[in-house]
Amino acid sequence: EIIVVTVSKINECPYCTVHHSNRALELGITKETIEAILDPAPPGLDHKEILVRDFTRLAIERPWGIRDRLYDAMEKNFSHSELVAITIRANLASLFNKINMALQIDIETEAVEELSNHGISMEHIPTHKIYS
Repeated sequence: EIIVVTVSKINECPYCTVHHSNRALELGITKETIEAILDPAPPGLDHKEILVRDFTRLAIERPWGIRDRLYDAMEKNFSHSELVAITIRANLASLFNKINMALQIDIETEAVEELSNHGISMEHIPTHKIYS
């Protein structure tokens, strides 16, 4: 869920941000971590989780710009199969973000309420309205 929340925040997909933030909370990721997922050092993430977040971010924002240092760190901490899976998961999440936004999929009220009940700030949810 670190991967999907990161991608959803980068792409500013409200639907996926809400649903996957709720899932991350269910899995024990703290609200502070979720709200700060794009910060340089989000609280609650260990070294490997930060590597995954950093790699995910670059895989979505500029895959041509992943420097050897980060790639080498990923190879030291993850098998080739795991690295492929992380890359695929990030890009699949990005695809679903774009499909949900293009089709203007509405967020279920219950999902937003659940997030709010966990104390997640509504500022965490992208709210820009680009549809006309």
